[in-house]
Amino acid sequence: MRGKRNTGVMAPTCLTLSGVRASRLVYVLAYASHMLLWLVRGHYLGIGVTVWGLPGRLFPIAVYGLSSLAVMLLWRDKFKKFVYGSVAVCVLGFVPFVFLPVGMPRFYVSLAAFAGLGGCITAARCGLAFTLNNAERLLSLFLIYFGAVLIREVDPAVTENVFTLYVLPLALLAVMAVCLLRFREPDFEVRTN
Repeated sequence: MRGKRNTGVMAPTCLTLSGVRASRLVYVLAYASHMLLWLVRGHYLGIGVTVWGLPGRLFPIAVYGLSSLAVMLLWRDKFKKFVYGSVAVCVLGFVPFVFLPVGMPRFYVSLAAFAGLGGCITAARCGLAFTLNNAERLLSLFLIYFGAVLIREVDPAVTENVFTLYVLPLALLAVMAVCLLRFREPDFEVRTN
């Protein structure tokens, strides 16, 4: 018999770029932009205060975790109100957080920003887990990895400028918010299976 030899190994067709569906890019970008925003926040946007003898960054991170847990526990098939609420709180807190100087006012708005961000990560994780195939998840991880390399490997002393302090965080916030607001409840029907 001439022709292709059967090696018994199936080609992983699901991990090709053709496995990435355009309709699911909002879920890919929601998760990737959130993770990069989290990294930018830690790399360029400090809080710089101590509260009750503890580093000020500890409190927003605790609020982030608690709000993420709360949204995760309350998540239902009809989830739009959680997504809208999280995005609204995040944007209302994060925009002033970016522009305020290091100090107590920035600390206070960071609590709102991180509360909203915690709800956003729960929504983004659910999108990653319940709506994407493996090729799309891998694309999201590649975007996060290469974005993180760019953010971490560039010398902060050289890059602390208008772009890294204002434009980049606000652009990532905008991408994340737009993508989260485009989540569709019917896309999550696989969750019941």
